Amino acid sequence: MSTLSGTHIDVRFSRVVDGDTIRVYLPEQTEDESLRILALDTEESYAGGSKPVTPWGKAAKQRAAAFFDGAETVTIEFPGNEPVAECLRKYRGNYGRLLTFVYRQDVDYQETMIREGFSPYFMKYGHAQFSQNHRRYVAAEQAAQGAHLGVWDQLGVNGSEMRNYAALGTWWRLRARVIDDYRARKARVPSLLNTRLDYDRIVAKAGEGETVTLFTEFKAIRRLGGDHGLISYGGHDRPFSLFIPDMDSTEGQAIIQLMQSRYISSDESHPRRSYGYVTGALSLYDGKPQMEIEHVEQISDELQAQAAQVAIAALLPNPEGSDRGHETVSLKNLGATDADVTGWRLQDRGNHAFPLDGVIRAQETRVFELPAGVMPLNNAGDEVFLFGADGTLRDHVSYSRQDAASGRAVTFLS
Repeated sequence: MSTLSGTHIDVRFSRVVDGDTIRVYLPEQTEDESLRILALDTEESYAGGSKPVTPWGKAAKQRAAAFFDGAETVTIEFPGNEPVAECLRKYRGNYGRLLTFVYRQDVDYQETMIREGFSPYFMKYGHAQFSQNHRRYVAAEQAAQGAHLGVWDQLGVNGSEMRNYAALGTWWRLRARVIDDYRARKARVPSLLNTRLDYDRIVAKAGEGETVTLFTEFKAIRRLGGDHGLISYGGHDRPFSLFIPDMDSTEGQAIIQLMQSRYISSDESHPRRSYGYVTGALSLYDGKPQMEIEHVEQISDELQAQAAQVAIAALLPNPEGSDRGHETVSLKNLGATDADVTGWRLQDRGNHAFPLDGVIRAQETRVFELPAGVMPLNNAGDEVFLFGADGTLRDHVSYSRQDAASGRAVTFLS
């Protein structure tokens, strides 16, 4: 096992619950606590969940017991680099369990279970956050598949097909790609919020009635009483919902149909996209944050910039002759009043930034030349983000290699 990338601590081991869950004693705690182990989804060893109990699920629990037999301590690694106290608060699943990777004496438990066929590489909630973990788990899964081990030999280990991992894996990979895109956007747009990871910030902003953009899972729709409705995301310990004021109106029905057709998966055999971005005003109801959704336009697969007075009108990524120092970005003030862009910034896909200053008059288009080496526009295609002084994303455009013809501007606004 290579050096751990995330915040990690040694904790006292308590016991195995099943193949993907153990209990440990966290620092300064006298009661043990459950850990939901990342990257694993072993079959069930006891009844009570939505998945069937299988012989191979019981075998996974036995393998876990053998792996941790005699262990006094284990190392847990969080999927982030925040201080331990923040990790303990932040990285929890739908039922409040800690989400971590687990190691015993430098042996990666996740890789062991995947390589031996006790679990697929579970990415329903995203690929492993660290690239070295991700590469190991992909290789381990391919090795198990090539050897026809465990979950990949359902007839051999269970006597019949209990779960269709080929279909499940296709759905999980779709979800993982959506989450990968979110993570890339989050790196460039720190103000973007996640209903699971940024819950405390969402509660605070809801108390102020702020308008924000959130990345969230869409789990279920239910009628609240009368014509009101709620869309939940599944976090029992961090409740958040989208409030539909009138489910029976034309717009309310459009929202419901969009959710059912595109986002919400009724079960594993009817997969949908599951995740999206929503923009609207936050509020608190009975101390719990919610966002009112009145129009389908508030929901999107992609991160949408907030409506802004200033927008990106055009780019010149490939001027005739030398590019250096001659590339330009044109910004247009769409409003009826002057706009001061001092403190704003442009940023490309590689996180190179160009600070802005000055005033753009109402309905004026102002051309900014990009100094050599500051924020080079890639001739093979790129993205450009416009951020306000408060860090809010104000606009976002992209272009391809074909768009970047020599001497031709890429136009977004007339």
